[in-house]
Order: sequence, then structure tokens, then C-alpha cells
Amino acid sequence: MRINLIKIDEFYYFFNHFYHSLQLFNKSSKVHLYCVNSKNDDKMKKCVATTVLGNLIKTTRFLFNGKRSNLMIMNLLLVLISNNIHSQVVTINGSLSVLGNKIVNKNGQPVSFAGNSLFWSNYNWGGEKYYNAGVISWLQKDWNAGVVRAAMGVEDYGGYLTHKAFNVQKVKTVVDAAIANNIYVLIDWHSHNAEKYPNEAIEFFSDMARTYGKNP
Repeated sequence: MRINLIKIDEFYYFFNHFYHSLQLFNKSSKVHLYCVNSKNDDKMKKCVATTVLGNLIKTTRFLFNGKRSNLMIMNLLLVLISNNIHSQVVTINGSLSVLGNKIVNKNGQPVSFAGNSLFWSNYNWGGEKYYNAGVISWLQKDWNAGVVRAAMGVEDYGGYLTHKAFNVQKVKTVVDAAIANNIYVLIDWHSHNAEKYPNEAIEFFSDMARTYGKNP
């Protein structure tokens, strides 16, 4: 395969115009056509991207002087589309539910998401310092995380049973940050003996439901 390189000014011009065209993703669930012209019309004739949001890229095709070429530009397009989709994951999929043995989005379509898990939230264990908005934002932007897991410790020292207010606040900080970054969050009652604490679990998840139940 022959890879054609482009000049820096042409690359910048393309990047700038394509970045602005990505704003269409926020207005429509389906994008049919992009046409991007370079400084020299004979250098970049057409850019066609037919895309269905929901992590499915149906067709990506570039025509330079009538030939399919330039792997670097095609990769750039895929990265930009992927980043935009990940940053809009909750807006695109809405409230999730279980249908049979699958998780489906607001349209009943089966979905799956990739993301990161935080360490136990227990007081003075070390991992609790990552339960902050900056880390969640970084995971979304740098790792393209679509979901994050807040693993709240329960019975071990420093967990919910000994430091209730501390751990609840840590979880809420993560949930608030996930909402702000338009990604999903898993609230994990992280216990190896969960069956021993049903009342505490009910109290905790009732609080979470009252606080965040209206969010998708």
C-alpha cells in the first residue's frame, strides 16, 4: 500500500475544517456527507464520511485526485469521530435497561462500553485520592472512557461501615464528575460479604437513587 504524505499547511487546513464539521454530530444522529476542500482544489477533491452514531462507522472513503489514498488522513478521521462519539456517550445512548441477556440503550439497541475502575475508596488506603473530578475528566478525554467504576469499600477499615460520610462523598464526587463528562458510572458496593449488610446497602443505594435517579 502506498501512503501519500501531505504538507503541514494542507494538514492544518483539513484538520481545522473537519473539526468544525464535527459539530454536526451534536445536532443529528446521522451524518451523511462531508466535503472538504484544500487550498488547492486539485489536491483534495472530496471527503465522504457516512456515519451512524453508536460506534458504527459504515463507510469512510477519501478521494485524492480520484484515488483512494493517504492512510494518515483516514486514521485522523477515525480518531476524531471516535473521540466525539465517546464524549457524547450518554447523550447518544440515554437511559440503559436490561432486555433478555443484553444491556440496551434508549432505542432498544444492544450496547457495550469500555472504561476504567477506581481502586477501593477506603479512607487512608491511597486509592481514595483519585476520587476527584480531575481524574474522571482525564479518563474520558485521554482514555476515551465511556464508563467509570466507583468501588466503594464497605466492611474493611476505612470503608462505609467505619467512615460512612467520607465514602459517600467520594462516590458522589465521582458520579457528579461522570455526569459532567457525559459518561456512565458504576456504583459498586465493594464487599466480599455483602450478604451480611443488607440494611446498610439499602440505605446507601436509596440515597444514591434519590440523588441521581433522574439521570440516565
